[in-house]
Order: sequence, then structure tokens, then C-alpha cells
Amino acid sequence: MNEKKFLKRINSKQNLSGSLTYTYVIELLDGSKKPAVIPGFFARFFKNNKQGKSAVDIIYDNFDEILDATSTYYKATLLTELSTESKLFELIKSKFGEILERFKIEQLDNGEIYRFFNNMYDEVEDKKGFIEDNYQSIIDNVSMISLFELKNKMLGFSMKVDDEVNSKFKENKYEFCKELITDSVPFNEREKADVTDKDLEDYSKTVAIIIEELLKSENREWIDIEKIGLGSFSNVYRIGEKVLKIGMPRMTYNTKNHKRILQPLARTNLMSEKSMKVFSCIEVSNYVDRINIPRTKDGREMLYKIYKELREDGINYTDIDFRNLGILRSENKPTLDNEDFEVNPEAVGFDKKIDEILNKGEIVILDTDYIFSDETPGNKIYFGSDLSIEFEKRYIKERAKLPASTLTKDGIRKLLIEGIDEDIEDEVRFLIAKFNAMPDDEFKEFIDGNETIADVEVEIREMIFKLIVEKRREKGEIDIEEDKEK
Repeated sequence: MNEKKFLKRINSKQNLSGSLTYTYVIELLDGSKKPAVIPGFFARFFKNNKQGKSAVDIIYDNFDEILDATSTYYKATLLTELSTESKLFELIKSKFGEILERFKIEQLDNGEIYRFFNNMYDEVEDKKGFIEDNYQSIIDNVSMISLFELKNKMLGFSMKVDDEVNSKFKENKYEFCKELITDSVPFNEREKADVTDKDLEDYSKTVAIIIEELLKSENREWIDIEKIGLGSFSNVYRIGEKVLKIGMPRMTYNTKNHKRILQPLARTNLMSEKSMKVFSCIEVSNYVDRINIPRTKDGREMLYKIYKELREDGINYTDIDFRNLGILRSENKPTLDNEDFEVNPEAVGFDKKIDEILNKGEIVILDTDYIFSDETPGNKIYFGSDLSIEFEKRYIKERAKLPASTLTKDGIRKLLIEGIDEDIEDEVRFLIAKFNAMPDDEFKEFIDGNETIADVEVEIREMIFKLIVEKRREKGEIDIEEDKEK
């Protein structure tokens, strides 16, 4: 394809949106790489006397026009493809600042900017020179969240660059914190809760205050904030020996406290002023080491012991996994400025303070999204990991083999709560109250009539089944006369 024909194609009516430019450019490059066919004498004669341009030269000479004719969606992808040609790579590098200005005007997606920058950074030989030549363009033309993603590759080359980047975060801290929230809570979730710009602006100040307190406590700067995780519900940031989580509302906010749960320094919900719906949750806690338990039979056995410990203490943790556990770097208690920090348990969603404080080196739970108490009906418990499902089956199987005589009234209550199904919660609660009010000798007689807990579970299931049948009769879902005949 010659230059004239190529330019005619990218400026044609069919390409008004710019969505075909990328295809045309790739076709141009691919066409120039096809194996040459040996022509006859006259063809060679005319070709040698015809001054043609290579595909790379056509793109080089018309670079700005090509970029203008490319839709925003394909710009970064096209530039990445072109940068594989050394001549075009040098051109793109020389125009890096101008390209970022284009991206800002066209509001290019943060992910596309990140990929474009990384590609250029990885390929350029003089990284220090590249950053020093372009840091101001980067600072001026990318969003705060993009600058946060890019900063690790910009820092360390010179004090001037480090100071400029840090100043950008300090001077635009509210905008940065607003973007941290919007990056952590998807637009559709914010839309469901009727979150307004005013909500985001107000809460950006809350997040900024939290971050400034942590930076002061840890003797760190804004550029020292690290993104260390991306969970199902939250983005996770490290500030010295502290961790900041910003993300979706917790599946279970108010829950039972336990020594195995990492004790937060703070936890708060962000709520839409218009709808009064919670749309985000912020949590601050101590930083812990990654768990180094082998994913072997022995490692799973260690995790099961923790699961069983929690289960026997009235907590059903349904997302136990290696990724959700950590090793304490200090005692399991909140600290600020290297001093113990008194936290009201209710303020962070716990029912009480813990009596026993685990020491450095102990295993703790990092993520409390799937923690349910033994007061939670069985039909309202959700499992977040296959390992928890496996452990729960094992726990129930082991429990079933125990003598029925080990059961107390509280044990009966737990079995009944676990068995709640359909819409019979009120009826089961009444049954629990009936057992609680049962005289001790009558309760003992009921227990003695069974050999193992499994036998008791059979009776419990029968009781619950009868309640379900009765409920369906009341709703007219079961014909009473037909049922009698059966």
C-alpha cells in the first residue's frame, strides 16, 4: 500500500470514528514484511525507477495525522505496537510529553496510560534520563491514581523528582483520596447507593486525615504509600507498619471478636447522605507478614486447627485460606506512635474486647468479611472458600461422633440455628426457647435417649422438617386433605 492510498483510508468516511486506523496501520506494516516475489525484467525496471516509501517511513512522516485519526480506545494499543519498530520507538519517546497531553485531553483510561508508560519504561535504555526528561509531563498530565501507580518507577533517580512527586500528592491530597475511594468502589456500586460528588468530596477529607495521621505516626511521606493487595472487597495499602484498606461494605460488619482476628486500629463505614446506604468501608490495622505455611497436608492441618478453634468458640469463618491469614510482627493490639491505642470494640464492629492477646509470630485472620457468629441462621451463612466448605464438612463429621452426653442446651441451640431453612426462623427460635426452659431432668432424659450427637442431629432435622411442612400448609403450598390421605 502506498502513502497516498493509506492516508486516504484513515481519513475516509468509513473511519470517521477512528476505530479502523489501528487495523489499517497493522495491515500497512504487515504488508511490508511479506516475502518478496521476484518480478520480471520490466516490473523490476519500473519498480527501481519508482521512489516508494517503507511502511515505517510512511508512519513516521504522518505520525501526528495517524494519531489524530485513531480513536481514543485504540491509541495506547497502537503506540505500543508501533514502538516495536526502533525508528518509531525513538519518535514516540521524543513525543512522550505531547502524547500524555493528548491522553489527558481525551481522558484515556488509567489502565491504558499505565500500560503505555510501562512499555516505554521497560524498553528505554537510559531510564534515569527518560524520567528526568518527562517527570513534569507525567505529573501534569496523569490523574492522581495513575501517578500513584507509576510513581515506583519514577522514584529514586534524583531528589528533585522525588520531591516533586511527593509535593504533587501533598498539594492534591483530597483529589488523590477521592480517587482512592472511586478506584476501590466500582461506579455501579456507588450508583446503587446514590453516592454524590459531595459524598466523595466529604469522605476524601476523612481519608486524607487518616492517611496524614498514619504518615506522621510511621514517619513516612506520601510517596512511601504502597499498594500491596487487591482483595475481593478492598484495595490494600501499606504505610510503614500500618495497613489501610479501602473498599466495598463488609459482608459482616458487626461480629464476634476473637484473639485470632487481627485487631483494627479503626474501621468506619462511608454512607451516602442521600440514600443513607453504606457504599464503602475503611479499615486501619497493623501490618503482618505473609503466611509461609506450605500448601501441603500438614499446612492444611494447621489451618484446620485454627478453623476448629474458631468454630468451638462460636465463630464460623467461611473464607479460611492461606491468602487470608498472616503472621503477627508484634502483639495483636492496636498501636499508634508506637504506643498502645485504646479502641472501643463497638466502634470497629466487634462485640467485646479480647481477653487473650496473641504475641508476635502467631497466626491471625486478616479478612473479616466472612465471619459469622453461631447466632447466624444456617440459611444466611455464605462460604467464600472451598477450603472452608471442606473444613466445615470435616468438623460436622467429627462432632457427630461425639457422645450425646457432651451436649448442653447451648449445644442444642447451635444445632437448631444451623438447621434454619426457608422462612421458619421464628419457629426455630421458639423451639430454642422451649429447650432452654426445659427442666434439667427432662433435658437429660432427651439427651440420654441418644448415643451420639449424630443421633441428636437426626431428631433436630425431624423437628425442623415438621416446622417446614406446617409452614407450607399455612401458606397453602401443601393440600391438608391430600396430605392426610398420603
